[in-house]
Amino acid sequence: MLLQTDLSDIGALRSAFHDEVDSLIVTQGVGKMRIHLHTNDPERLLSLLRGFGAVLNQKVDDMFRQFQAVHRRAGSVAIVTDSIADIPPELMDSLQIHLVPQRILWGDEIYLDRVTMTGKTFYPLLDERKDYPGSSLPDPASIRAMFRHLAAHYRSIVALPVSAAIRGTWNAMRLEAESMRNEGYPIQVIDTRLNSVAQGLVVLETARAAAAGAGLDEVVRIAERARERTKIYVGVNTFKYMVRGGRVSRLKGLVATAPDRATDFAERLEGIVGKPPEYIMEISPIVGSHAGKGALAVAVETR
Repeated sequence: MLLQTDLSDIGALRSAFHDEVDSLIVTQGVGKMRIHLHTNDPERLLSLLRGFGAVLNQKVDDMFRQFQAVHRRAGSVAIVTDSIADIPPELMDSLQIHLVPQRILWGDEIYLDRVTMTGKTFYPLLDERKDYPGSSLPDPASIRAMFRHLAAHYRSIVALPVSAAIRGTWNAMRLEAESMRNEGYPIQVIDTRLNSVAQGLVVLETARAAAAGAGLDEVVRIAERARERTKIYVGVNTFKYMVRGGRVSRLKGLVATAPDRATDFAERLEGIVGKPPEYIMEISPIVGSHAGKGALAVAVETR
């Protein structure tokens, strides 16, 4: 991580993080520090670092997922998605879904969506800070590093980013995949045409097929079929955040109404369809920056 700071005493930073990390290496330049650390809670560590200066850049490696890829692969096809897909962490772990995070830009600071910033930190800051966050695609270098790492351990890769119509992540992944295919490696990047929990459902069905031993062609077929059967419905609690983010005009923002809370809505939906939801979870901070607190999204996959 690169920290812009006026701090001259490295010892003060070392002392603050002494009980928080397994390993800490700090090098100091003029007005900046480069920090390398090991932690199970990167979001908390970034929150602490903000007390010392602005986090200008960061790189986070998921060592657990890397271990799975090397030693405990569930199948021969690696499944990759980005952080806009809503998938519970326990399912990400059990199905070995690899994550390329989108980037949150806040002033001079950069955070990794769902990794170094989740809703726990994001929404309080959204109301506290006067400046409004923006977002950026995953760093092409991080996509390249992810794909190349997986290529060393899997027979093939299927990537399922957010809809190409919403963000350029699909194109960024496609360009790297094209380079790898030219080298003879089998990799497919599929436009899910979806986002949020709907994208998550497609990724889950695809990952389950891969974990069950399906080959590349079958995994691609299942992903494309799931994409066509999945729909998403969204309700927002307030248009205030869309107005601040420039997605909705101020007039429309004044006439919005709020839906029920997610748990109550899930119970009502279960009474209608006769089965509980597969999961309920918090949306990505990047999606939340546009939809705002209290927004609900429901995805349905037909059979």
